[in-house]
Amino acid sequence: GRSVAVMKKHLIKTIAVLLAVLLFLLAVPGLRMIFLFPFFDLHFDKNSVARELGFELTMPLQSSSMLPVLLTYNDSERASKALHMPVSFTVDYTFSRPSFFLGRSHVMDPDESLYSSFAGAYWVSGTGHPLALEELALLVEFDVKKLMLPSFGLSSSDAVFEKKHVVKSGSPVMIRSDVFMKYTGSYIMSTPLHPRNFQLSYLLYGIPPKSFEFYPVQSMYGVLLQHYYPDEDLNLILYTLASSEDTVQSLEETLLKKVQIERNAY
Repeated sequence: GRSVAVMKKHLIKTIAVLLAVLLFLLAVPGLRMIFLFPFFDLHFDKNSVARELGFELTMPLQSSSMLPVLLTYNDSERASKALHMPVSFTVDYTFSRPSFFLGRSHVMDPDESLYSSFAGAYWVSGTGHPLALEELALLVEFDVKKLMLPSFGLSSSDAVFEKKHVVKSGSPVMIRSDVFMKYTGSYIMSTPLHPRNFQLSYLLYGIPPKSFEFYPVQSMYGVLLQHYYPDEDLNLILYTLASSEDTVQSLEETLLKKVQIERNAY
Protein backbone atom coordinates (compact mmCIF):
# COMPACT_ATOMS: atom_id res chain seq x y z
CA GLY A 1 0.00 0.00 0.00
CA ARG A 2 2.80 2.36 0.90
CA SER A 3 4.61 1.96 -2.43
CA VAL A 4 1.35 2.73 -4.29
CA ALA A 5 0.91 5.90 -2.22
CA VAL A 6 4.51 6.94 -2.99
CA MET A 7 3.97 6.29 -6.70
CA LYS A 8 0.77 8.34 -6.65
CA LYS A 9 2.60 11.16 -4.90
CA HIS A 10 5.38 11.11 -7.53
CA LEU A 11 2.82 10.99 -10.32
CA ILE A 12 0.97 14.01 -8.93
CA LYS A 13 4.28 15.88 -8.58
CA THR A 14 5.28 15.00 -12.15
CA ILE A 15 1.90 16.13 -13.52
CA ALA A 16 2.16 19.37 -11.53
CA VAL A 17 5.65 20.06 -12.90
CA LEU A 18 4.52 19.31 -16.49
CA LEU A 19 1.52 21.63 -16.09
CA ALA A 20 3.77 24.36 -14.68
CA VAL A 21 6.14 23.98 -17.64
CA LEU A 22 3.22 24.08 -20.10
CA LEU A 23 1.77 27.20 -18.47
CA PHE A 24 5.20 28.85 -18.58
CA LEU A 25 5.50 27.99 -22.28
CA LEU A 26 2.04 29.43 -22.92
CA ALA A 27 2.74 32.55 -20.84
CA VAL A 28 6.00 33.58 -22.51
CA PRO A 29 5.41 34.54 -26.17
CA GLY A 30 8.99 33.88 -27.23
CA LEU A 31 8.79 30.33 -25.90
CA ARG A 32 5.37 29.74 -27.47
CA MET A 33 6.94 30.75 -30.77
CA ILE A 34 9.85 28.33 -30.40
CA PHE A 35 8.04 25.28 -28.98
CA LEU A 36 4.33 25.39 -29.74
CA PHE A 37 3.91 27.02 -33.17
CA PRO A 38 5.88 24.32 -35.02
CA PHE A 39 3.57 21.62 -33.58
CA PHE A 40 0.49 23.64 -34.50
CA ASP A 41 1.88 24.04 -37.99
CA LEU A 42 2.98 20.43 -38.54
CA HIS A 43 -0.57 19.07 -38.82
CA PHE A 44 -1.60 21.53 -41.55
CA ASP A 45 1.72 21.54 -43.38
CA LYS A 46 1.73 17.82 -44.12
CA ASN A 47 -1.70 18.10 -45.82
CA SER A 48 -0.98 21.37 -47.61
CA VAL A 49 -1.37 22.00 -51.34
CA ALA A 50 2.33 22.87 -51.55
CA ARG A 51 3.42 19.56 -50.05
CA GLU A 52 0.98 17.54 -52.17
CA LEU A 53 2.33 19.18 -55.35
CA GLY A 54 6.00 19.01 -54.31
CA PHE A 55 6.60 22.75 -53.75
CA GLU A 56 8.55 24.39 -50.97
CA LEU A 57 8.41 28.14 -50.38
CA THR A 58 10.65 30.05 -47.98
CA MET A 59 10.58 33.73 -47.03
CA PRO A 60 13.53 35.57 -45.43
CA LEU A 61 11.66 36.06 -42.14
CA GLN A 62 14.59 35.64 -39.74
CA SER A 63 15.94 39.07 -40.64
CA SER A 64 12.51 40.75 -40.55
CA SER A 65 10.22 41.97 -37.77
CA MET A 66 7.72 39.21 -38.62
CA LEU A 67 7.18 35.86 -36.94
CA PRO A 68 10.15 33.75 -38.11
CA VAL A 69 7.93 30.97 -39.51
CA LEU A 70 5.15 30.80 -42.07
CA LEU A 71 2.11 29.25 -40.40
CA THR A 72 -0.11 27.07 -42.58
CA TYR A 73 -3.87 26.55 -42.74
CA ASN A 74 -5.93 24.43 -45.16
CA ASP A 75 -9.59 25.15 -45.95
CA SER A 76 -10.48 23.74 -49.37
CA GLU A 77 -14.19 23.36 -48.61
CA ARG A 78 -14.90 27.00 -47.80
CA ALA A 79 -12.47 28.32 -50.44
CA SER A 80 -14.36 26.27 -53.05
CA LYS A 81 -17.61 27.94 -51.94
CA ALA A 82 -16.04 31.40 -52.08
CA LEU A 83 -14.63 30.84 -55.60
CA HIS A 84 -17.72 28.96 -56.86
CA MET A 85 -15.64 25.99 -58.05
CA PRO A 86 -13.99 22.96 -56.44
CA VAL A 87 -10.40 23.81 -55.44
CA SER A 88 -7.73 22.72 -53.02
CA PHE A 89 -6.66 25.67 -50.86
CA THR A 90 -3.87 26.42 -48.41
CA VAL A 91 -2.82 29.74 -46.92
CA ASP A 92 0.64 30.38 -45.47
CA TYR A 93 0.81 33.47 -43.28
CA THR A 94 2.98 35.46 -40.92
CA PHE A 95 2.56 38.64 -38.88
CA SER A 96 4.60 40.86 -36.59
CA ARG A 97 6.44 38.71 -34.05
CA PRO A 98 5.46 39.25 -30.40
CA SER A 99 8.25 40.61 -28.21
CA PHE A 100 9.86 37.72 -26.30
CA PHE A 101 8.40 38.59 -22.86
CA LEU A 102 5.83 41.36 -23.32
CA GLY A 103 3.78 39.27 -25.61
CA ARG A 104 1.82 41.40 -28.00
CA SER A 105 2.23 41.25 -31.74
CA HIS A 106 1.97 44.65 -33.44
CA VAL A 107 -0.82 43.07 -35.52
CA MET A 108 -3.01 43.86 -32.45
CA ASP A 109 -1.78 47.42 -31.82
CA PRO A 110 -3.26 50.30 -33.88
CA ASP A 111 -0.35 52.59 -32.92
CA GLU A 112 2.09 50.36 -34.82
CA SER A 113 2.85 50.32 -38.57
CA LEU A 114 2.30 46.53 -38.70
CA TYR A 115 -1.21 46.78 -37.20
CA SER A 116 -3.54 44.34 -38.99
CA SER A 117 -0.67 43.40 -41.32
CA PHE A 118 -0.05 39.98 -42.80
CA ALA A 119 2.19 38.49 -45.48
CA GLY A 120 2.23 35.03 -47.00
CA ALA A 121 0.99 32.89 -49.87
CA TYR A 122 -2.26 31.45 -51.17
CA TRP A 123 -2.00 28.06 -52.88
CA VAL A 124 -5.01 27.29 -55.08
CA SER A 125 -5.06 24.16 -57.24
CA GLY A 126 -7.77 22.66 -59.43
CA THR A 127 -9.05 25.80 -61.15
CA GLY A 128 -7.93 24.78 -64.65
CA HIS A 129 -6.88 28.38 -65.40
CA PRO A 130 -4.98 31.34 -63.95
CA LEU A 131 -7.31 33.08 -61.50
CA ALA A 132 -8.80 36.25 -63.00
CA LEU A 133 -8.78 39.59 -61.22
CA GLU A 134 -12.33 39.17 -59.85
CA GLU A 135 -11.47 35.70 -58.57
CA LEU A 136 -8.38 37.06 -56.81
CA ALA A 137 -10.57 39.71 -55.14
CA LEU A 138 -12.95 36.95 -53.95
CA LEU A 139 -9.97 35.06 -52.52
CA VAL A 140 -8.82 38.08 -50.49
CA GLU A 141 -12.37 38.64 -49.24
CA PHE A 142 -12.62 34.98 -48.22
CA ASP A 143 -9.33 35.18 -46.32
CA VAL A 144 -10.22 38.40 -44.50
CA LYS A 145 -13.86 37.57 -43.63
CA LYS A 146 -13.68 33.82 -43.02
CA LEU A 147 -10.14 33.27 -41.73
CA MET A 148 -8.31 36.40 -40.58
CA LEU A 149 -10.97 38.41 -38.72
CA PRO A 150 -12.64 35.37 -37.07
CA SER A 151 -9.17 34.45 -35.72
CA PHE A 152 -9.41 37.71 -33.70
CA GLY A 153 -12.88 36.79 -32.42
CA LEU A 154 -15.05 38.69 -34.93
CA SER A 155 -17.73 36.55 -36.58
CA SER A 156 -17.63 36.53 -40.38
CA SER A 157 -21.24 37.82 -40.48
CA ASP A 158 -20.16 40.95 -38.54
CA ALA A 159 -16.91 41.45 -40.47
CA VAL A 160 -16.81 44.42 -42.85
CA PHE A 161 -14.89 44.03 -46.10
CA GLU A 162 -15.40 46.25 -49.13
CA LYS A 163 -12.92 46.39 -51.95
CA LYS A 164 -12.42 49.90 -53.25
CA HIS A 165 -10.34 48.58 -56.12
CA VAL A 166 -8.12 45.70 -57.16
CA VAL A 167 -6.14 46.43 -60.31
CA LYS A 168 -3.32 44.96 -62.37
CA SER A 169 -0.37 47.12 -61.60
CA GLY A 170 2.95 47.94 -63.21
CA SER A 171 5.43 45.48 -64.63
CA PRO A 172 5.35 41.75 -63.86
CA VAL A 173 7.78 40.58 -61.17
CA MET A 174 10.39 37.88 -61.79
CA ILE A 175 10.88 35.38 -58.98
CA ARG A 176 13.20 32.50 -59.72
CA SER A 177 12.54 32.24 -63.46
CA ASP A 178 8.78 32.64 -62.99
CA VAL A 179 6.82 35.69 -64.11
CA PHE A 180 4.40 36.91 -61.43
CA MET A 181 1.61 39.32 -62.39
CA LYS A 182 1.23 42.14 -59.86
CA TYR A 183 -2.08 43.44 -58.51
CA THR A 184 -2.65 46.19 -55.97
CA GLY A 185 -5.77 46.59 -53.88
CA SER A 186 -7.32 49.01 -51.43
CA TYR A 187 -10.07 47.98 -49.06
CA ILE A 188 -12.32 49.26 -46.29
CA MET A 189 -12.42 46.58 -43.62
CA SER A 190 -12.72 45.66 -39.95
CA THR A 191 -9.41 45.46 -38.07
CA PRO A 192 -8.32 43.43 -35.01
CA LEU A 193 -8.58 45.87 -32.06
CA HIS A 194 -11.38 44.95 -29.61
CA PRO A 195 -12.27 45.05 -25.90
CA ARG A 196 -10.27 42.37 -24.11
CA ASN A 197 -11.86 39.04 -23.31
CA PHE A 198 -10.17 35.67 -23.45
CA GLN A 199 -9.70 33.96 -26.78
CA LEU A 200 -7.48 31.10 -27.87
CA SER A 201 -6.03 33.37 -30.54
CA TYR A 202 -4.33 35.39 -27.77
CA LEU A 203 -1.87 32.48 -27.59
CA LEU A 204 -0.97 33.33 -31.18
CA TYR A 205 -1.19 37.12 -31.27
CA GLY A 206 -0.84 38.14 -27.62
CA ILE A 207 -3.33 40.23 -25.63
CA PRO A 208 -4.67 43.39 -27.32
CA PRO A 209 -4.15 46.83 -25.75
CA LYS A 210 -7.01 48.09 -23.55
CA SER A 211 -9.71 49.47 -25.78
CA PHE A 212 -13.45 50.12 -26.02
CA GLU A 213 -13.31 50.00 -29.82
CA PHE A 214 -14.96 47.01 -31.47
CA TYR A 215 -12.97 45.93 -34.55
CA PRO A 216 -12.71 49.46 -36.03
CA VAL A 217 -13.30 49.78 -39.77
CA GLN A 218 -10.49 51.51 -41.69
CA SER A 219 -8.64 51.67 -45.00
CA MET A 220 -6.22 48.83 -45.75
CA TYR A 221 -3.92 48.19 -48.70
CA GLY A 222 -2.58 45.08 -50.36
CA VAL A 223 -0.37 43.59 -53.05
CA LEU A 224 -0.86 40.25 -54.82
CA LEU A 225 1.82 38.59 -56.96
CA GLN A 226 0.36 35.72 -58.98
CA HIS A 227 1.89 32.94 -61.07
CA TYR A 228 0.08 29.98 -62.64
CA TYR A 229 1.88 26.63 -63.01
CA PRO A 230 -0.06 24.75 -65.73
CA ASP A 231 1.64 21.38 -65.15
CA GLU A 232 0.39 21.28 -61.57
CA ASP A 233 -2.73 23.40 -62.24
CA LEU A 234 -1.56 25.64 -59.40
CA ASN A 235 -2.18 29.32 -58.76
CA LEU A 236 0.49 30.58 -56.37
CA ILE A 237 -0.38 34.04 -55.04
CA LEU A 238 2.05 35.87 -52.77
CA TYR A 239 0.23 38.52 -50.75
CA THR A 240 0.66 41.25 -48.21
CA LEU A 241 -1.93 43.36 -46.41
CA ALA A 242 -1.20 46.44 -44.28
CA SER A 243 -2.70 49.68 -43.02
CA SER A 244 -0.45 51.94 -45.13
CA GLU A 245 0.84 51.82 -48.69
CA ASP A 246 4.40 52.37 -47.40
CA THR A 247 4.21 49.26 -45.20
CA VAL A 248 2.76 47.20 -48.05
CA GLN A 249 5.58 48.31 -50.33
CA SER A 250 8.19 47.52 -47.68
CA LEU A 251 6.76 44.00 -47.10
CA GLU A 252 6.59 43.41 -50.84
CA GLU A 253 10.24 44.39 -51.33
CA THR A 254 11.71 42.65 -48.26
CA LEU A 255 9.57 39.49 -48.17
CA LEU A 256 7.43 38.74 -51.24
CA LYS A 257 10.08 39.51 -53.86
CA LYS A 258 12.71 37.61 -51.85
CA VAL A 259 10.86 34.28 -51.59
CA GLN A 260 12.57 31.12 -52.73
CA ILE A 261 10.44 28.57 -54.53
CA GLU A 262 11.59 25.00 -54.96
CA ARG A 263 9.72 22.52 -57.18
CA ASN A 264 9.92 18.74 -56.77
CA ALA A 265 10.97 19.45 -53.20
CA TYR A 266 9.55 16.25 -51.70
